[in-house]
Amino acid sequence: MKSRNDSPAAPPPSHSQNDWPFTHERTITGWGRTRPTRVYVEHPSSIYQLHDLVTTSRGTVTVRGAGRSYGDAAIGRKTIDLTGCATIRSFDPGTGVLVTDAGATLQALHQLTIAEGWGLPVLPGTSHITVGGAIASDVHGKNHAQQGSFGQHLLGLDLMLG
Repeated sequence: MKSRNDSPAAPPPSHSQNDWPFTHERTITGWGRTRPTRVYVEHPSSIYQLHDLVTTSRGTVTVRGAGRSYGDAAIGRKTIDLTGCATIRSFDPGTGVLVTDAGATLQALHQLTIAEGWGLPVLPGTSHITVGGAIASDVHGKNHAQQGSFGQHLLGLDLMLG
């Protein structure tokens, strides 16, 4: 039986000093499993590690969440997988205000909020996407005529720049 990483893939990129600190090679695809591509992927487990990667990396990096986009929007030669930066920082059951890292899934948020009598105002067809991906794609759910898209429910965000 083949694993998904055994799929035919584009040849691995040639490693150079410009790729540092990206040293972990892996084959990744989008959700549709099209165009398997060999890239360098790093998995920070905190915003501090993420900051170090972003500020010490040379050239362009691609940020990736759960890999649930149908195409290959989050695949780059140097890719940062944010699923390790998934801390739910706070949730106020009185106001419904939630603070979370970009790598947290909507499923994790839904489980937390539903237990407190809240529900996410926008929940797309899959809850396995990350908050960062939901913001980047401004996803919508079946109730978009009433609730709009994900971005309409953001009170703010902190954006890390290189």
